[in-house]
Amino acid sequence: MSDESTLIAELEAAIAACDEESLARTAEAIDRHAFDLGSFPHGLFAAVVAAVASEQLQTLPNSLPLIKMFEYELDLLSAEQRDALGQTLLSAMPRLADEIAAFLAAELVCDLLPATQVRDQLNGLVTGAAEPLLLMLVHGWDWLAKRNDDDDSVRAACNAALHALSKHPSRAVSAEAAAALRRRFPA
Repeated sequence: MSDESTLIAELEAAIAACDEESLARTAEAIDRHAFDLGSFPHGLFAAVVAAVASEQLQTLPNSLPLIKMFEYELDLLSAEQRDALGQTLLSAMPRLADEIAAFLAAELVCDLLPATQVRDQLNGLVTGAAEPLLLMLVHGWDWLAKRNDDDDSVRAACNAALHALSKHPSRAVSAEAAAALRRRFPA
């Protein structure tokens, strides 16, 4: 088996077994492999994206290693891969059991996809969301505002969303939204 085939098999086995330790080792090996090549090979990238989209990974309490591999490797992705990863993360982030992975997914989505698309998707997730998802959305709005300093319409949408969430009945949500407002929109 090639290195790529071995890594794909190890990734699939780790997820199927819900083995977080193996997942972390495999994610690190995939990250090293892509870094050494200077790009993500198509087959390996497709396997990682399929893993992120899988219910098995989304329900793991520690899916962060697989999401984290992209934190500093976005420049290794082609435009097509950036879009595919962004769309997959956008779909997966509300369902990630690992809250840290969900927060990182929100940041990556803001870096990968057009701001207007992210804005619209975040708006669609707010209604009826539970507190952990609302906290992730506050982080998403915060990050979107940070990444779009030069786009007044996106910043206005972020400001409005954070302002609305700052009045949420949940103390945690309202406090986080108020902190984000102070950080991104100082008076």
